[in-house]
Amino acid sequence: MKIRDLNSNDVGAMEIIFSQSQLPPECRPDTSDPLFLVKRVVEDEKGRVGMIAAAKVTSEVWLLVDHSWGTAKQRWELLQNLTQDVASEAKRKGLDQLTCFVPASVAKSFAKRLQALGFVKGSFIPFSLNL
Repeated sequence: MKIRDLNSNDVGAMEIIFSQSQLPPECRPDTSDPLFLVKRVVEDEKGRVGMIAAAKVTSEVWLLVDHSWGTAKQRWELLQNLTQDVASEAKRKGLDQLTCFVPASVAKSFAKRLQALGFVKGSFIPFSLNL
């Protein structure tokens, strides 16, 4: 077995593996996207690809708010403006998505605000490997 970089010859194998996986379409990586910084495959002795892994740059959004500052209405209006500003700056720098990880203790009360800002609750459960 050999682990190596993904190359253009692997596109067919990737399509076959993906179609056999029965995963939803959003699980198929567009490895031509420059945000995929790591693209590796496992191949056997005959050069057959059995696994493909790709690592894409993602962004984690953090927010700290002084709840004694201004009124609730002012904070909400400024949060909307700040979200638009951060999203524009992130897009300008080449990112294609902003993700926030919200503690369960905050999610119940803050979910409506996040949805109003355009955030959607993902259908995937995140797992992290801290490096």
